[in-house]
Amino acid sequence: MPPTHDRRDEKTKKWLFVLENGKDEQGKRIQIMRRGFKTKKEAEEEYNRVKYEIQQGIYVEPSKLMFSDYFKE
Repeated sequence: MPPTHDRRDEKTKKWLFVLENGKDEQGKRIQIMRRGFKTKKEAEEEYNRVKYEIQQGIYVEPSKLMFSDYFKE
């Protein structure tokens, strides 16, 4: 995995990171972005957690699907 691109959003003054996670079938980069951290340390901790989960094969992409809708499926 290439290194993170952690930075501060100049508009909101919050920290974010972008983690590159390989490429899809069409060769496009797969990026995981998280934003809204109050401190750089918080962003780094979440980056490390996500990176660890990817390496262990237990990462699950968050979904906006409601539990009740998931349960119906």
